[in-house]
Amino acid sequence: MHRALNIPEILRYICEYADDDTLATMARCARFLHDPVISVLWSVLSDLGPVIMCFPEDAWSLDGQNGLHVNRPLNHSDWARVLKYLPYVRQLGVAPSQVDYELKYDAWEAICTFRPTIVLFPNLRTIYWSPLRLLDRQMPHLLAMIGERLTKLDIGRVQHRADTNAALQAAFHIIKERFPHIRQFYVGRPNETAVWADDGTIESLSILACSLSSLASFCSTEIPLAQGALYSLARSKRLTWLCICLPSDATWAQVHVALQGERLFENLTGLELVTTTEAYIAFSAAMKLPHVRSLSLCLSDPSHPNLFATFFTAIRHQFSPAALRSLRILHSRNIGSLPWPSQALLTPIIHSAYLAPLLGFKRLRSFDLRLRSRYALDIHFYLNLAKSWSEIEELFVAYERGCWHDMVPTIQFLVTFAVHSPKLRHLGLCFDASLWSHPPELLAGGDNGTDADAREQLFGELANKPSTSQLNTLAVGYSNVVQPSYVAAFLSRVFPSLSSVETGDSPDHFNQYAKAEQWRMVNELLPLFRKSREDGQREHSQRTHASKEVASPDGSRSPSPSVEEAWAR
Repeated sequence: MHRALNIPEILRYICEYADDDTLATMARCARFLHDPVISVLWSVLSDLGPVIMCFPEDAWSLDGQNGLHVNRPLNHSDWARVLKYLPYVRQLGVAPSQVDYELKYDAWEAICTFRPTIVLFPNLRTIYWSPLRLLDRQMPHLLAMIGERLTKLDIGRVQHRADTNAALQAAFHIIKERFPHIRQFYVGRPNETAVWADDGTIESLSILACSLSSLASFCSTEIPLAQGALYSLARSKRLTWLCICLPSDATWAQVHVALQGERLFENLTGLELVTTTEAYIAFSAAMKLPHVRSLSLCLSDPSHPNLFATFFTAIRHQFSPAALRSLRILHSRNIGSLPWPSQALLTPIIHSAYLAPLLGFKRLRSFDLRLRSRYALDIHFYLNLAKSWSEIEELFVAYERGCWHDMVPTIQFLVTFAVHSPKLRHLGLCFDASLWSHPPELLAGGDNGTDADAREQLFGELANKPSTSQLNTLAVGYSNVVQPSYVAAFLSRVFPSLSSVETGDSPDHFNQYAKAEQWRMVNELLPLFRKSREDGQREHSQRTHASKEVASPDGSRSPSPSVEEAWAR
């Protein structure tokens, strides 16, 4: 055995990177390795299956469908090995779960009934409830087995059963009494608005939210909070991330008067709201959030044409241009079916002027707009967008299904993003790549005026210089496209680091299938153009180096090729 293994820090480091099979082997091969290895092996449990399997072999079994059962009553001696290992557990639940068995109810009942001590997990810090694959009515019983050191509880999406509300109310009461120092609490998932909770569950969660003074992160999208609970969270000094379903019946004007002069959400940097358009406008007028760096707004109601201008202006007024770095605006997944083209004419229109206030966020690094609506965004809007957000790294503008455009820029306009958005790495945009009526001389050399004019018209500011864009992925939705080879050559020239072109998901008619196939061809051609360009640059570099070393007899050097000739190669 190497002497380095006697150093606890090195041994711990090795154990953290070893897989479970290796750890089990290490624990059996040497006595001095057993305890440190076991502490890592048992630190994370995918579910309660390993607990059952630590009982004597005659106490449990797997049926023909991999159901895990307990066969007999458990006595005190059966728990000896289990009680030795459970204090090592720090996390319960792993997503996604990789186990190939199912914990049956009789196994769960045996743990609850025959456990020799109330607390089975004295040092547990984190619970992910959904991967445990237990029923919601079992949640209070599991929480009763946990020590008071729990700091993170992720309930996830709950099952909408008849007894769900009663189970959650009991669970929230236990959390309030036993885990006052919990720092991260999540119920539901962002962007989902299946509000089903009854008044008792809403009241229980609101009381819980008011009592958790150490909260740093809080999420509840399926259960709305009472207005008083929101006041309590707003006054918290430790809260840094908040994701909630904004109450639509709140009297925000009274809130503004009641909380005037108080410092609200002073350390909040991340905010995700599931809200109606009107509720958000009223909320934005009640309180300013100058420290928020990341904002996600998920609208749970259909678009309102009369509120669009006010809605986007409210965002600009509530948040600080100096702080905001990420902005995401979309509709909830549960809002209903997507509009078909025949219904698009009835969909409210988002004009360029409505979005203009958002251009004031000069330090944005990520922007994602996916409202299911019609868009009338002119070329000047996209130009101002590229010039205003010089630090943008991710930009997605209405390129998915359900977003209908009255007008889109041509493919040549992408040059604007290559020139004015030097940090842009991911772009999602609808544009027209079908205007290749004749094969253009994309990489033509020579010095005649015709070629120069063609390059100027096609490449604009990049006509006589290479692109330094860092764009890596381009999402095109179902943008029009013909001549995939010319499109691929153009994109490779404008975005030299481009590695992937992504189309929309789930095409639903022949036209979309045809467009997806054309863009697939573009995606396949990109590596060929990139390789050709790299070979040309390498050849140009070699010739330039050789011309510097081999000079003519009179001391002059061979002339270097022009920029046009270099790009032509």
